[in-house]
Amino acid sequence: MRQSLGFCFITGTAFAASLLFFVQGFTSTFSLMHNKPEGQDVTFMEAITFFLKRVVRFTPFNLFIIGFGTCVGPIMGGGPYWDTYLKTWEPC
Repeated sequence: MRQSLGFCFITGTAFAASLLFFVQGFTSTFSLMHNKPEGQDVTFMEAITFFLKRVVRFTPFNLFIIGFGTCVGPIMGGGPYWDTYLKTWEPC
């Protein structure tokens, strides 16, 4: 199985995830620095404002995914691992 092409993609996801986080951080920093004229420094308040805008922009999507997984997910399916899924999301 390790010789198959599909298995290369499965094992490569561990590297792809960390690479995507690095690229996202790099592009965020680049866009923050690119908006300033050359020679001017980014102030602390500009950096905080940039960060807060990103948090506000991504929060609704994250809340939707969490809400979908916890509210709609349990009533949507079945299968061999369905009991394990339901036990995972049961309230304590």
